[in-house]
Amino acid sequence: MAIVFRLYQNSVVCYYRSQERKSSFSTVTSYKPITIHYKQRNKLRADLSASTFPSPASIEPRRTLIIGDSILKGIKKFGLKRDVDIRTCPGNTLNGIQSQLNKLNYTQYEKIVVYAGGNDAASGSSQKTLYIDAKALLQDIQNKSSSCHIFICTVCPRTDANVVPLNDLLKQLSDEFKAQIIDCHQSFVFGNGTTARNFYFRDGIHLNRSGTSVLIAAIHREIPITRQVAGNSIATDQRRFDSLQGRRMTPKAYCNVCGLNNHDTNDCYRKWRRSYSNHTNLWSESRRYGQYHRQSTAPTEQRAA
Repeated sequence: MAIVFRLYQNSVVCYYRSQERKSSFSTVTSYKPITIHYKQRNKLRADLSASTFPSPASIEPRRTLIIGDSILKGIKKFGLKRDVDIRTCPGNTLNGIQSQLNKLNYTQYEKIVVYAGGNDAASGSSQKTLYIDAKALLQDIQNKSSSCHIFICTVCPRTDANVVPLNDLLKQLSDEFKAQIIDCHQSFVFGNGTTARNFYFRDGIHLNRSGTSVLIAAIHREIPITRQVAGNSIATDQRRFDSLQGRRMTPKAYCNVCGLNNHDTNDCYRKWRRSYSNHTNLWSESRRYGQYHRQSTAPTEQRAA
């Protein structure tokens, strides 16, 4: 009887579930189609598109611009975010950067990162001229786009100019225009004040690949500009440089005999081989020309006799 009751109970449950499915299906099919004239349909679509969906220009995010001289030429577009633009102006001064900015549309940029002034300092411009040109550049950006956030980069160390007074001037102007300073100079200086030459090419002005990574990392700390990619070398290079901060840069060993940098001149085995060969040659030549006399081991009296 228990088995029959369970079967009967299951059949009752299945019956009620089938009735629920039938009732839900009947409610779905109870809707009737509505006929709308094509003019009303077009008007309804126009009203919905005008009121609900914004235009593509309004939903497009405002972009970020990085502009500067040839120090930025190592920065590639494919490593940056989609809304970040890079504009390099090799050899341009502060006035040249300003003229290049006038050709762009300021309204599409929410943030502008400026790296300029190194060529002005290298050309021997006075502090007054640097102040006037830098102030005119920042004033022009602020007048054309008051809502734009300005970022000023300090100039990296160079062998052809002392950029410390220029960087002090840029920091002063950042306070006047309420701009944010990005201290790129400090990223290339060790704790003892020496410049990290391994981040430069031989000219001591332009950055190599590692130096460009350090520069991007310095900018990225203040404003996110790079894509989040696994195994990013920028963070690796920056951690390597931070670990060297505060250390004194020890000069590499160099051998004047063989030209290698893995040992010192005093430890070079070629030096001792050469000195031994020179001593052997001198001994043979002196013996050949009769300048070498072997000392006798006999007593002085026997030699005199």
